[in-house]
Amino acid sequence: MFIACMQVSAKGYSQDKMSITLKNVKLKYAITYIQHNSKYRFIYNDDLFPESTKVSVEAKDATIQQVLDIVLRSTALVYHVMEDNLIVIASQADNKPAYPIKGKITLHHTTGISPGGPGISVIEKGTTNGTTTNEQGEFTLDVKDANAILVITSVGYDRQEVAVGGKQELSVLLEPSSSQMTDVVVTALGITRQKKSITYATQQIKGSDLSDTRELNVTDAMDGKVANMLLSKTNAGPGSSTRIIFRGNRSINGSNQPLIIVDGVRIDNTPQAFNDVSTNVALARDNGDGISNINPDDIESMTVLTGASAAALYGSDASNGAIIITTKKGRTGRGIGVSVSSSAMFENPMIFPKFQNSYAQGSGGLFD
Repeated sequence: MFIACMQVSAKGYSQDKMSITLKNVKLKYAITYIQHNSKYRFIYNDDLFPESTKVSVEAKDATIQQVLDIVLRSTALVYHVMEDNLIVIASQADNKPAYPIKGKITLHHTTGISPGGPGISVIEKGTTNGTTTNEQGEFTLDVKDANAILVITSVGYDRQEVAVGGKQELSVLLEPSSSQMTDVVVTALGITRQKKSITYATQQIKGSDLSDTRELNVTDAMDGKVANMLLSKTNAGPGSSTRIIFRGNRSINGSNQPLIIVDGVRIDNTPQAFNDVSTNVALARDNGDGISNINPDDIESMTVLTGASAAALYGSDASNGAIIITTKKGRTGRGIGVSVSSSAMFENPMIFPKFQNSYAQGSGGLFD
């Protein structure tokens, strides 16, 4: 019965004929085309299909196996036909037998050597294949082959790369890191100090936390990242000004917004670039504020000084707190570094207000 079922299954696959003609197309496009024009579904990793790989296919009344043999013949990929018309595409390297290894990690202290303990990261270099140690500092991991390299990292210790070298049992000793990283914040007047030595409240935001969210301006990206900060936007749409308040209002008729400092220079964060409200109410418009003109991709770090003690060096202007922004600077290195980022937002109003345009008041009692 088993042999008969195998024959029926093979016969079922061979009966599905398809004709296809593709010339010099990307490999991923060819797979997508086959999926859309057949009853088969494919599972694969996008990284398996490089953009430079192109194929040409010409087949008439061919089975799915014959078509895939033509498509994948010039690549290092293999396919497996599963149940329910499912086809899995993988790399031939993924089919190699795993090489199991065991290891034990110990830590070097000033008082001696002790077992590694849990949570030490062990990753096969160049892959995402990895594991962590147990309470005794031991680990087990299956790597691609006997020539693999393990990357071992732990907080407070130097990173090590250990070559397997055909061994199946490893013993690794981690040395304490010579340079311990500490949190550094930028205080008033651009002075950098260790966070643990400061007696007042500060909050640090990395530039990547502001740029990765891809908001329209800096204030939108700050939302939800600073404690005790209230952001109030106007109804002027994208790019409009934002009211920033720390720890509530402190003045009835004065400004309650914090001082904005960019690379040691204060900027005008008045909610409107033109004071149209004071001159002509009919022409009032919101042109954004000063902090909205800063590109989030240009920010290296942002320090928020919420209390009067933190911003005391700036005087009474910083009584409501201060936001210290440090922009990125050039770094020495080999070659040219280029980073590209882009974002766009499109909005459609759900409801339009109704206006009457049939009658006008005129000027001086006379109809215009």
